[in-house]
Amino acid sequence: MLALLGAVMFLIAAIVILVHDPIQLNDFLKVIGFLLLALQLSGVWTYSLRRFEALGLVAALLFLIALVLEVTRYPALTDTVLTTIGFIFVALFMAGIGPRTLRRV
Repeated sequence: MLALLGAVMFLIAAIVILVHDPIQLNDFLKVIGFLLLALQLSGVWTYSLRRFEALGLVAALLFLIALVLEVTRYPALTDTVLTTIGFIFVALFMAGIGPRTLRRV
């Protein structure tokens, strides 16, 4: 229930970002990624692709796009880039991808 409440908060944050500052696409992508991870944690929508959680994979992809935007378009600081890389690792963990699963595949 708390994860679902978190998903609602992330949705509200995404709307605020779009209304307040639509230029910051990287922040919007990160918030949508958090929304997907919260939905995965809540268990409301579960779908897996070859035993990997789809919401975690999509969130990792959104975080990766945000990282590319931060490195190329925005004046990103080291802490922002490292934080986004950490988000990518967490999303991959939530998707069930890691060193052990890559050895099995």
